[in-house]
Amino acid sequence: MADYEAIVKTHPRIHLRAADVPRLRAAAAAGGTHAGFYATLIQNADACAAVELPETIGHGDNDRGYGDQLVELAMAALLTGEAKYLDQVRRFLQPMLRAQSWHDGIGLVTGHTMAGVACCYDWLHDTFTPAERARMRDKMIHVARQTYTMASEQRVWWHDMFLQNWCHVPTSALSYAAAALSGEVEEAAQWMRQADFTFTKTKDALSADGNCEEGQAYMVYAWEYILRYFDIARGTFGIDHWDCDYLRNAPYAMIYTVTPVMRSQDHFMTFGDGRRRIWTGPVHLLLRSADEYKDGFAQDFAMHLVENQIGANEGWMNMLWYNPSIERKSFKALPTLRWFDKLHTVFARSSWDADATMLGFKCTPNHTEHTKKAFPGRDLGTGHAHPDAASFQVYAFGEWMAIDSGYSVWKLTAEHNTVLVNGQGQLGGDSMWFDGRKTLTAEPCAITHVESNGRFDYMRADASGIYLPQAGLERFIRHVVFLKPHDMLIIDELGATEPSSFEWLFHVEDEMLQEGNRFYYAKNEARGRIVWLAPAQFTSKVTRQKFAFVPPIELKEGTMLSISPATKSKTATFVALASFYKGASPDIEPELISSDGKTVVVRLKRADGSETLSVDLVAGAARIV
Repeated sequence: MADYEAIVKTHPRIHLRAADVPRLRAAAAAGGTHAGFYATLIQNADACAAVELPETIGHGDNDRGYGDQLVELAMAALLTGEAKYLDQVRRFLQPMLRAQSWHDGIGLVTGHTMAGVACCYDWLHDTFTPAERARMRDKMIHVARQTYTMASEQRVWWHDMFLQNWCHVPTSALSYAAAALSGEVEEAAQWMRQADFTFTKTKDALSADGNCEEGQAYMVYAWEYILRYFDIARGTFGIDHWDCDYLRNAPYAMIYTVTPVMRSQDHFMTFGDGRRRIWTGPVHLLLRSADEYKDGFAQDFAMHLVENQIGANEGWMNMLWYNPSIERKSFKALPTLRWFDKLHTVFARSSWDADATMLGFKCTPNHTEHTKKAFPGRDLGTGHAHPDAASFQVYAFGEWMAIDSGYSVWKLTAEHNTVLVNGQGQLGGDSMWFDGRKTLTAEPCAITHVESNGRFDYMRADASGIYLPQAGLERFIRHVVFLKPHDMLIIDELGATEPSSFEWLFHVEDEMLQEGNRFYYAKNEARGRIVWLAPAQFTSKVTRQKFAFVPPIELKEGTMLSISPATKSKTATFVALASFYKGASPDIEPELISSDGKTVVVRLKRADGSETLSVDLVAGAARIV
């Protein structure tokens, strides 16, 4: 611990050292990418002058942003040495230090505000007067004591929710306080021990495939605070957690979920609660992982986002974490499909071009097998997940062609592109927050086979064990064949204990028209058509309903297509072909040749000939002849 003993005698020591300051100044002055990040930093800091501050800061969740702005200001003051930024730092500090506490030491504001104050205290240590440092130190001690007591003694609800942002963010406050005050405050050691205990458990709980139970929107929040903690743990305390498969693979959970056309407020596909835009970063997150693991694909994708002016607003972390020596490797050289096999989600696309069709397919109880074994009987924080096993989403020609419910007001299976059985949905749903405790023993529920070739991608999922007992479901196997570039065959094998109603669901944003067994819809220039192939006798409904594409204040209308067999039965096999296209009509016409419970054969007619798609339901395999 010799390095630690030396580090805690000097400032700065949180995320950077004194030697980094001239290096960053030189990089900003030299032009290039660092100069762009520096310009963002200064722009963010300058904008703070117009921010009206409340009398006190540290209460409701909306106060989080002030802590984030304070760090930008502190970095601007450190790198420029200009008095105007230090004046703004002091202006922001006053209402924070005036507050009795920050979220009572147990909330999201706790972590954001502590990070801001701790970085100010550390980076600008010698700029402040002794009295100013004492005020900051006293407030950090008070809040850290609260947080430590609540987490280690009173067992606040999130203390062992190791996958929840409400665990990560306030726990990070302990590490920031410890890093800022080590060498001055004896309690700092116990704060750091508590933080390290929690993040060690978090590391063990994380999905090794880099995916997130609660979807990509909440993933970036967790990813950021895990990176921040790991950076502090090693940089200040010599504790190394970086041998972590989750962090190695997390960049790919971003690369594969960003849509072919990226718009500022609409640019990625996520399952679970979340908007269709990334909330924080992810450029700085990609850069940190790229640097740590020498990952050229992550570096290239980060630069791709920068070039498209998406996800690069965190000026201070981009400045710190960008390593220009990491050689870019084009992410477009990656395979077009990736199976995140721990949380059983597949993202595939026809190409990396802007007019590509993109498919997301998920079948998971929202726990990994490792987590269930390592933390038996525990839900570690899946409240933002959805009851959406065997569901899919589609994006094509720059538009959403099969949609997810977004940030749900109420977690309902009926709001996803899957199946209802006797009107019943899946375990964990029918509440405001997903109840992961109810899915811990839900088996089977997994994607069991994936194959990819130049002509098609094939996926098989088994959702037989995830439905409510009253559904009476015994079997639900979904086969998806993504016929590149723009068609998708869906086959469902269903079985129940008694004659039952099986309801096939498909959701889109806009109006839908029915012509016999064909259903048409459009989104701007993009077109969609569903051809229902089996069973031949069916009933259907097309209804408009509300979806919460953004957190629950704003609701938007969507259309739900519901198809059921004409009569109840104990078993059923559904076959449907969805086509996405531009122009008057698709370039493919399907004809069901046979469906005998073992094999489904569909002829695909095209203007230049036809081919036959055969899906072996028993072996779980597809082929085209």
